[in-house]
Amino acid sequence: MAANAAASVKAGREKKNWLINLLYVRQEFKECMEVIEEQLRESNGMCEYAIYVKALIKRQEGQVQESLQLFQAATCISPLNVYNLKQMGRSLYLLGKHRGAIEVYDEAQKISPEDWEIWHNKGLCHMYLRQYDSSIECFTKANAIQRHDVTFMQLGKVYALQEDYKSAIDVYTEALEFSPEHAELLTTLGILYLRMGENFKAFDYLGNALTHDPKNAKTILAAGSIIQDHSDMDVALIKYRVAAVHTPNSAQLWNNIGMCFFGKTKYVAAIACLKRALYLDPFEWIISYNLGLVHLNTGQFASAFHFFSASINLKPDFPSSYMYLAITLSRLDDFSNACSAYEKAIEMDSDHMFHLNFAITLFNHGDLTEARRQFVLFSDLFQQLDEEQRNSDPEVNEQRQLLQRVLNSGPDRTLWSADPCPSHIIEMRVVLLPTLAMVKRALCGGLSVGCNYPSKAFGLAGAVLFPVNDAFLIAETLQAHLGFRHENMCVLHDVYPGQKKSLKVEPAKCPTRVNILQKLHQMVRSARPGDMLFFSFSGYGLQVDDMDGYQDEGYEEAILPTDFVDGRDGDYSVICTNDLHDVLLGVPADVAVTAVMARSSVMALAAVHSDQLRASPLRRVQDSHGLSIVKDCDHATTLIDVSGTIDGSLVSGLKLSDFCGLKAHSAKMNLASHNRDVWQATLIGHPI
Repeated sequence: MAANAAASVKAGREKKNWLINLLYVRQEFKECMEVIEEQLRESNGMCEYAIYVKALIKRQEGQVQESLQLFQAATCISPLNVYNLKQMGRSLYLLGKHRGAIEVYDEAQKISPEDWEIWHNKGLCHMYLRQYDSSIECFTKANAIQRHDVTFMQLGKVYALQEDYKSAIDVYTEALEFSPEHAELLTTLGILYLRMGENFKAFDYLGNALTHDPKNAKTILAAGSIIQDHSDMDVALIKYRVAAVHTPNSAQLWNNIGMCFFGKTKYVAAIACLKRALYLDPFEWIISYNLGLVHLNTGQFASAFHFFSASINLKPDFPSSYMYLAITLSRLDDFSNACSAYEKAIEMDSDHMFHLNFAITLFNHGDLTEARRQFVLFSDLFQQLDEEQRNSDPEVNEQRQLLQRVLNSGPDRTLWSADPCPSHIIEMRVVLLPTLAMVKRALCGGLSVGCNYPSKAFGLAGAVLFPVNDAFLIAETLQAHLGFRHENMCVLHDVYPGQKKSLKVEPAKCPTRVNILQKLHQMVRSARPGDMLFFSFSGYGLQVDDMDGYQDEGYEEAILPTDFVDGRDGDYSVICTNDLHDVLLGVPADVAVTAVMARSSVMALAAVHSDQLRASPLRRVQDSHGLSIVKDCDHATTLIDVSGTIDGSLVSGLKLSDFCGLKAHSAKMNLASHNRDVWQATLIGHPI
């Protein structure tokens, strides 16, 4: 009887638990709290579940201390309920009471020793207490019980905090085996490679991350900084513009925007952006350092002195700050303190630039003996550099030759210390990136894409028969006549040549958006100086809204992959020409890239205007980066004679202007006019 009575009382306490759970899951917190209070009144405050959910709601509303008290009350009712203990530990962790949280998690482990969440949360507490060895042990144990991306992320973070970047990269690489499309993992790996100075690997991972999450501000910022390092300020600014929409109050973002303007010699805009960054994060040393560089270039030496001094106070172990402070002091005629700053910089790092500028300052103030000694030290360090490093900055060579001449002939002229230039700029990363040594080799790699669109989307089935033929014919021509090897060629196609529909093509060879971008990234990543790369696309193109605001007409050109109807929220999954442009410009110097685009309005890929083209059915341009673009007539869908033979006349099947129904572009902010009956006709692709 007593047992039945106890069960009856418990059932009365918990009779509305189902309703509480339903309202909480629906996030109807106000109604949920009303039911909870009613339940607690009826049970005299002894309903464990009602207290538990009330604590969760309080914590979600920011009342963490009150939630902790409620979880403690629930634990008093049911001391062996591990969920109450885990939530107690979570609230203590959020309150910054990490030692107390660890004690609670230890108690929870006595009840449930194989709970990965407890090990994971203990690892977080040890990490914030800087007990890194214990933290690594906890995260490793959590992964041994059950693998989770969040645990891999935190374990890699601990290794990164210890500056053990190799171990961090190993952890993230292992995580990618289980989540290869995890954008945050790809971004973190890219940033780690960036810190290690491996720009090509960094750009590859960041590019893959943008493939899966094109609006990730953190990824855009990191990729933009690499583009900025290659002095492509306009493209970097386009990337930063997208990031600014999502993180308008990012100090790192405004710092890099400011240095882009500095690289374009727009000093007023640079100072404005950098001061906004300084307002957002006044204790970030690199912002003060960059402000010092800009003011030094504009001749505002007092302001430069102020910002370099602030940078040194925030980060006293960065030697370049002392060198630029010394240059500033010499311009302010404070020779003795300038010498002290040079000596401090050289004491920290014997860099050849420090000795060169010190020698110039000493010469300008008449101390020829010490100037000659510093010049000898500079010469010794300069000769130890490889040829590429010695020739990377013409100004250094010019100053070296001039100083050598005057030191040998006497003080017949005055020299100034070498001014900082964009190549010396340090952005939001802490270290200067070293030059990568590359082995010269002759590789010819090609990617040929053909889309017949067999999916029946928008009545396209059967309308485009020949792009896949193009892709295979181009690949065959490259191998037969231009020295490309079979193993270095890749053809993406959605049907087999000469057929509308056929056997299903395996997913890895289909020209989907992800496959096209990933193959391009792989081709660019494997390129070395002296290589030749080739990319061709045959299929449809269209214009989309210009989300970056870079195109004057308000629209951006794009190509349609075979899965273009599979976009999110009803949008098309397209590949914008700006994205192709960014990927192809990731190649090293001295790599020849040719792109053949059998579709309309492809010139955005090369970022040139139509009036630069010759009036010819086959048009070729070459942009400032050595990227060669070939396109056929407006809105074409095939470039090669589709007879299936290669007789040496590679472009004998070019069509005449306006054959495909694309008329001249209309006024600004209007889409080009398409004749739907013509561009969906089955005759498209036949030679004229």
